[in-house]
Amino acid sequence: MRVLQIMGIVLLVLPALEAVAQTNDGDVERTIWDGVYVEAQAERGASIYQANCEICHAANMRGGPGARGVVGLAFQFLWKDKNLGELFNAMRTKMPPGQPGALTDQEYVDVLSVILRGNGLPAATAELPADRAQLDEIFIIWEKPPH
Repeated sequence: MRVLQIMGIVLLVLPALEAVAQTNDGDVERTIWDGVYVEAQAERGASIYQANCEICHAANMRGGPGARGVVGLAFQFLWKDKNLGELFNAMRTKMPPGQPGALTDQEYVDVLSVILRGNGLPAATAELPADRAQLDEIFIIWEKPPH
């Protein structure tokens, strides 16, 4: 009897757990490990980063005395379990210092692409969109999921 109760609970809970891992349209959630930017976009982002971000965050992207790094463990800890929309919005509303919003949305997302590349994440075949709603659907996880 106890085994039947446990199996009943498992059968009730399992669909709920599967639903948590799916978006409203039934697709499994996208993560930064799915490849969400293209190399050409990261190349554009590299020149924008160099002109607007490097002065504080350093050429190696590890930061300096006055700014956090955008690669490595400290950055990963800060942004884990969030989504790219949150990171994009923080970039748009806080960077560059004294001139937040100075770049276009496309430029911010191109810099976001170079940050993803700098953190060793894979490229894709489609560009990362400069659309907050779409970025909200891409989750930041740092452990590569088994596929």
